[in-house]
Amino acid sequence: MSSSKSARWADISDAEDSDCDVSLRGPALPELAPWSSQAVAVPVESWQLAWCSERVFKPERKPMHDELSAAVQSLGGALEPMKKAQRFSTWALSQPSEARYILLADWREAKPCMQFLAEPVARVQPSMLVVMCEQGMGVERAKLWAKSLA
Repeated sequence: MSSSKSARWADISDAEDSDCDVSLRGPALPELAPWSSQAVAVPVESWQLAWCSERVFKPERKPMHDELSAAVQSLGGALEPMKKAQRFSTWALSQPSEARYILLADWREAKPCMQFLAEPVARVQPSMLVVMCEQGMGVERAKLWAKSLA
């Protein structure tokens, strides 16, 4: 990965009481937690939350899907769920050059998504990448991986 792209993803944010605490931010948007009670100023233009997770369409994910969708819509965006990094890359390639999106990826899909984003063909970069981990070991691995990108 080139140093300019790795520098873009070097900011790590930890939430002490969260199972999903690795947030890699790009420069275009502030830290965003649309489901929290503390609203963050987000531009009015349309944007998307690309949610890439193997389990995104599983029944146990429906409550999270519904909450994310409602929160994103309330902030003028749209939720784009996808199961695999390959689908994400296809989706990203189909986006116009001015597209604005945040990538929310589970630990298993985060690395392949970042590998795609490091390719020259990936012309539209996310404003922010959030890595979602459900187990403590995944959080530690994700933190180590994020530090290696710096």
